[in-house]
Amino acid sequence: MNRRRFCGVALLAAASCAAPSWAEDVALVENGVAKCRVVVAPEASKPEKFGAEELAKYLDKVTGCGELNGEYPIYVKVKGHPALKEDGFAIEVTPERMTIVGQNPRGALYGCYEVLKKYAGMRWLVPGDDGEYFTPKKTVAVPIGRTVSNPHLAIRETRGDDDMAGHYWHARNNMLSREGTRSFFDKNGRLSERGETLEKLTVRGCAISGHLMSLLLIGSNNKEAGEKLFAEHPEYFPEIGGRRVLSYTTSSPNPCVSNPEVLDRMAAELVRRLGVPHGNDAYCEIGNNDTTIWCECAKCKALDAPELAGTRGQRSDRYWYMMNELAKRVFRSLPDAKLCGGPYQDFWFAPARVKPDPRLYVFVSFNNQCWRHSVCDPKCSVNKVMCDIFNGWRKWNMPLVFNRDEIGAYDGQGAPGCEFQPVESVLAKNFAEYPEIACNGSHLCVHGPVPAFRNFAKKWAPFYGKSYHWYAMWQGAYVAALTMWNPKADWRGELEIANRYFYGAAWEGGMRDFRRLLDKCFFEAPGCIGWGQGAPMGRCLDVAGSEDRLKALLEKSLAAAKASGDARAERNVAREKEIFELTWLVQRKKYLDNFQELNVYRRTAPIVVDGVIDEADWKNADAISDFRATRSEPAAVKTYARVTYDEDNLYVAVECMEPTPGKIVGRIPGADETDVHVLGDRVELFYNFPDMADAAFHLCINSKGGIIAARQNSTSDRRDFKSSARFATKVYSDRWALEIAIPCSEIGSKCFDGATWKLNVARERFVEGMARTDSSSCCKGAFHGPANFMNIKFTPRRVKGIGQSHDVASWKNSSLDKHQKRDKRWPYPKFRCEEFIQPVGWNPMDVVGSYQKHPGSDSNWYVTLEYGPNANLRQYYCSRDAVHLKAFFRARGKGRLNLWTGGFETTPDGKDYNFKKGQQKLFSFDLAPGWKTYTAEVDKAATPIDRVMFKFYVDKGSVADIDDCIVTPQGAK
Repeated sequence: MNRRRFCGVALLAAASCAAPSWAEDVALVENGVAKCRVVVAPEASKPEKFGAEELAKYLDKVTGCGELNGEYPIYVKVKGHPALKEDGFAIEVTPERMTIVGQNPRGALYGCYEVLKKYAGMRWLVPGDDGEYFTPKKTVAVPIGRTVSNPHLAIRETRGDDDMAGHYWHARNNMLSREGTRSFFDKNGRLSERGETLEKLTVRGCAISGHLMSLLLIGSNNKEAGEKLFAEHPEYFPEIGGRRVLSYTTSSPNPCVSNPEVLDRMAAELVRRLGVPHGNDAYCEIGNNDTTIWCECAKCKALDAPELAGTRGQRSDRYWYMMNELAKRVFRSLPDAKLCGGPYQDFWFAPARVKPDPRLYVFVSFNNQCWRHSVCDPKCSVNKVMCDIFNGWRKWNMPLVFNRDEIGAYDGQGAPGCEFQPVESVLAKNFAEYPEIACNGSHLCVHGPVPAFRNFAKKWAPFYGKSYHWYAMWQGAYVAALTMWNPKADWRGELEIANRYFYGAAWEGGMRDFRRLLDKCFFEAPGCIGWGQGAPMGRCLDVAGSEDRLKALLEKSLAAAKASGDARAERNVAREKEIFELTWLVQRKKYLDNFQELNVYRRTAPIVVDGVIDEADWKNADAISDFRATRSEPAAVKTYARVTYDEDNLYVAVECMEPTPGKIVGRIPGADETDVHVLGDRVELFYNFPDMADAAFHLCINSKGGIIAARQNSTSDRRDFKSSARFATKVYSDRWALEIAIPCSEIGSKCFDGATWKLNVARERFVEGMARTDSSSCCKGAFHGPANFMNIKFTPRRVKGIGQSHDVASWKNSSLDKHQKRDKRWPYPKFRCEEFIQPVGWNPMDVVGSYQKHPGSDSNWYVTLEYGPNANLRQYYCSRDAVHLKAFFRARGKGRLNLWTGGFETTPDGKDYNFKKGQQKLFSFDLAPGWKTYTAEVDKAATPIDRVMFKFYVDKGSVADIDDCIVTPQGAK
């Protein structure tokens, strides 16, 4: 150790010193001169001594005082005290001495860091030396008085302990660290230099944890060892499909836990591994193999509670039977073992019949958590499931139930974007609310920035080996540390200080505004968001103008950091800019590229047509924003459109971003003027319902309130009319907006739930100085022609809960253009597609044929059906409300195309549906070589049914090309 710093740490045996004479504050360092020294007992623990060293080191670093050789003593000690909980500390300052007391060695270390943070201004924002911040000053003083500080949550963890720098960060921010037992010792079993440091930092050893069941049974995940044991004792392994199967990996089917010999072996392996130095410091989570496949033998199945069948708790009783049996065996040898069960997958919920051993911990992996709402937010259907899980554990009164807060450390494997969520406010609220659901800890899944990512993660999206995970979530991790310890902490004030340090001059130079706008975009996007929910991050940039504004603020921030000469701040801003590009912008592109249909949600409250797009229904609507000048060329200036409806009106809101709104060219047309060009800068709306075939309505409106309306029946038949639509326009500093309510009375069809219409929103931008207009549309630059329009599906409400990617529209993908990759186990090899994809929403049952693009198109697909036994293409129209359905589809080919329709009713348990006899109908169509539109009608008014199947197939020797298949209601109950 540096001698200058070491000399500032005296032993408790040193003589007492005379008391200073200060009245209210005691100076530890005054005008750069040390007035104090740190005193620890010779027999003190390593963390106590290390805390004393850290006090000396950082007081010198902040003030330049050198050796702490003053007379005022600072005692660091561990002492039991009724006011202190585990890990808690007290700081007592009198004119005679300052005492830092920890309930345990970790608490004493925390207390030392508290003095440095609170009075010397030290901050450790991210792991590593680069994350250490302070403002130099010559005087550090502490007020006379006593402070007691205890943790709010018992478990306070992150995954940021990948490296020693992570362990330092945890200790300095009152968090817990843990590391594998082998990290403490060298190959000869002696405590290593690394182990010495881990002990000083109070890092808890952990011999084993995770997906363990096969590992504990076999003693390793080695295939040869598994095969050897399987040959000797196949009864230890799971019965699947009537026979025992080999299981040896962490993702193999789970062993036969009803067999007592299996439990004996698993318990013996636990005792062997845990019974080593540091093997039992931290909890050992005994997770299932990472699968929902369990042994199917009669004895194992008898362990499951019948009342939980079909739920996320169907294996709970079996799992906790196993945990209890392991606990009985392990606690005989290791009574202090910290065994932990890990509710997950199909055993999330508390067991119904098996009472868990009260000595066990419970580590819930509810990784579907929503990060737009706090855990107890009554509006959040996702987090309600989480609350139900935790509240279910109340009846068993378990001593330690904590959660795996999976913001997105692993979402990078398949969902870029989740690592850059501004969730500080939700985290702070969650940790305050956790006791309400009997949750007393959190394991925050955020990887540390060091080392530069491990080899196994080099191919992980979105950062692909770059060490950005912690930096992408550093504010969340920092606020988590503050509020896990103290839910009443002024985390917003602390975060302001932290951001000023981290971004330097760039904070006020643009980063504060960037973070505020990022927060607005994240929280104003509709729906929930989190692992496995399917709510796209790309939707966050639907806030009009947000993408360009965020990019501009990052550039402005970078310029401010460069101008200040603060190299560290410049690095931090540049990294954040890259993180934004790798997450939000990548997700935005993915979202827009897959935006081929629009779910339009029913209006829930009155829309005031005033040009102010602020109603809740507009915020809930998905925005149309991928406006293009051509198929591949984006619009010069962005436009955003939103749609909602009720039975009697179609509502559209359009925001036209405009850098120079004072230069917009346009005028109100005369009473007899019908040439849309007189409007100048304008929005053009095109819409049609299926019975209109190739006709469409066409409304053109400019920012001054001028309107020209027509019905375009064909390229040569355009008929102008006076629209009775209510609309308003408003010009802002960076855009102009149109809000319009189009009455169905002038359209000719009501907006029925479940209907599919077609829509195009186009824009002709024209401002002073432009020689001609900039044309763009949401249909890849096309204006006229319903074949080019977007499908819009009238959907009563947005889906809630887990799995929000599920399309709840009654009829899906009528254009057949939306597609997805087929599973590699695709069972229908006679359905051909070079790109190995299939149309979303359609079930190509035993299909024979192909999926291909129209010639000359990069996005317009159709299906070719050929004859085969049972070969068909099908989809269900799902709605109880519609009483009369009409199908419209285009087809060509040779021979005969058949359309079978049949009604289905949901079973009483709601888990399946059955065919309703007497509700079937068969339509047959003779095909022609050219594309033609065909129709078929189904009346389901007589018998209430939940869904109607529409199934296409061809006669032997026939071939049919099918496209643009719309099923839409013609009436409602």
